[in-house]
Amino acid sequence: MSLEDETRVIGWIAIRSARHVFRHGDACVIAGSRATLERYLASKSPDLIETLSLSKTRFGEVLHHLGEGAAYAFDEAAYERFYPLARRAGIDLSPEDFPPMSDTEFHFVKVTLEG
Repeated sequence: MSLEDETRVIGWIAIRSARHVFRHGDACVIAGSRATLERYLASKSPDLIETLSLSKTRFGEVLHHLGEGAAYAFDEAAYERFYPLARRAGIDLSPEDFPPMSDTEFHFVKVTLEG
């Protein structure tokens, strides 16, 4: 993997600590933008925005945690950034068709590394 790919920003995550991240089911949410992540958080509880730190996450970080068994839930914008990098890194993924959504509907693609 190239250093350029490794350091490329995939999206935004919300964390309280290394073990406490904002999740959709059992997968850490990666949103394509800070504003979108804030909308996701507000849809669950307006207080979440004040209790979690929002930060950018890079491909190398995501790949490392996937290798440790983590699961990620990507929104459309984040998945569009992640997908080509993951394919170059040898991860067998398929392109995704995201349904049209309103401001209150959310669709995520869950990615884990099996085996």
